Amino acid sequence: MRKTSFFKNFFHILSKKIRISYFSGDYCDLYPYTSIPLYPIPMINLSDIIKNLNKEEIRHYKIFTTRIETQEERKDIKLFDLLKSGEYKDEDEALIQKIYPDGNRNAFYRLKGRLLREIEKSQLVLYDELDERIKIINSINLARIYTYKRAYRHALFLLIKAEKSSVEFKYYDLLDMIYNQMIEISDRIDSPDPAEIIRKREENDIHYQVVKESQYIISSLKHELKKTNFSSRKTNITEKLQHLLAELKVKEETYKLPEVRHQIFTCVSEILLQKQEFKTLEEFLLKSWSDFEKSNYFNISNHEQKITLLGWIINTLFKNKKFTESLHWTDILLTELESFNKLLFKKYIFIYHNGLVINYASLNRNKEAIALLEGLKEDPAYKGISFYDLFLYLNLATLYFSEQDLSKAVKNLSMILRKDKYDKLEPQIQMQITFIEVIIHFDLDNKEYIFNRIAEMKRSFRSLLTLEAYERELKFLKLLRDFLRFPEPFSNKKVRKGIEQFLSIPYKLEPGSNEGINYNAWLLSKINRNSYYSNLLKLMQS
Repeated sequence: MRKTSFFKNFFHILSKKIRISYFSGDYCDLYPYTSIPLYPIPMINLSDIIKNLNKEEIRHYKIFTTRIETQEERKDIKLFDLLKSGEYKDEDEALIQKIYPDGNRNAFYRLKGRLLREIEKSQLVLYDELDERIKIINSINLARIYTYKRAYRHALFLLIKAEKSSVEFKYYDLLDMIYNQMIEISDRIDSPDPAEIIRKREENDIHYQVVKESQYIISSLKHELKKTNFSSRKTNITEKLQHLLAELKVKEETYKLPEVRHQIFTCVSEILLQKQEFKTLEEFLLKSWSDFEKSNYFNISNHEQKITLLGWIINTLFKNKKFTESLHWTDILLTELESFNKLLFKKYIFIYHNGLVINYASLNRNKEAIALLEGLKEDPAYKGISFYDLFLYLNLATLYFSEQDLSKAVKNLSMILRKDKYDKLEPQIQMQITFIEVIIHFDLDNKEYIFNRIAEMKRSFRSLLTLEAYERELKFLKLLRDFLRFPEPFSNKKVRKGIEQFLSIPYKLEPGSNEGINYNAWLLSKINRNSYYSNLLKLMQS
């Protein structure tokens, strides 16, 4: 669906009152007699909100909403359970009849409002310490309550506590609220000194103005960059960025601020990644690295930004099939991880290991990749974590397959296929792993096993295989099924014709694609009677 322009979403209201409905897309009438353009209130679908609650959130809601005992029927809980079942939509007549047999729609809408408020309150209680920002906001809100109660000293205590945390985390917008509230209560008690608070507020305003300006810069850049065609040879990302900054009239001193520069870097990188403009992304990343290094931008306080930039460079070069260069930057990453007394070594060492594995596998250095992964299996930092299990055993399975060691390939893949691990994976990942399993067992000539597994795949992944994004997988699955019909499938003319048709479909191997074992490389190895890995390397270089 195409996004509507930000400005086209505004609506001019002159003298007409417009009804506000919390559960509809009506326009909110805040200034009914002016021509101020207003935002439409987004439609709130209560069933979607309930559907997105996890088990812990549902459990907490039930505890929260039953905190007060009552003998009356809890219609709100009944509505919650009915919507959670997925059998009803928000305003189904059958749903209304279940709650109110007389069909009282007004009562039903009030009930929906009450239920939504209870869910929101339970979420606020459950996540009251989710992060530092939420903790600070809670202190500010509580200070406001104590101000209403005229407990000014307690309110001040909470605001001072909130101020300390806000300064530490540079939450200038919250500091603005805190200082305004402090000034409000300063004339009710002997301290604090209003002049000191005003001085702090003015100092904070300078920082807050920079934050607001940087937010304006980033949002404007995102909007303009999304419209840019980077495929054109005439488009230079650095020149385009400078042109946009000039158009936005960004002050040079603002642009040079470390936090603003990093926000701009992140914004541009993410846009280019979303647009899959990897050549332009590579150019931008390397230029950013050079500029940051020349200006001595990096230091211990922003060392994490340096590490993440190196991660971007390594993966982008790999995506652009510049494996030797990517490996060079992986070595640079290790040097940086060891700096400042290995400050970030444990946190980001995975990026280094991943960089080695993916590039070794693309440079005919499988044995080095295998040795590294086998060693990491004994590393306590990698044990018992699902993400690392997938990284270790899936890579080992495909590397051993490339080396034609099928028994070790099966052994490592079985570690992921264990029910306690496999069932926790997303369906898309499950399907790709199952394709790897079927291919390995095909090379092991386990035809009965493959037959049963393919039948199971068709059932388990039926909905995925109907999607256009998985059309290639569906065609490959049909090929695999056809192979089972003949004792020597790759000598059969009909089978070979099917393979040739599959291979004739325009396709370019992209490093990092979802195919753990590349379908084209495997099929070529069958009809050419040579190794899978030799065909894979050729496709990598094409």
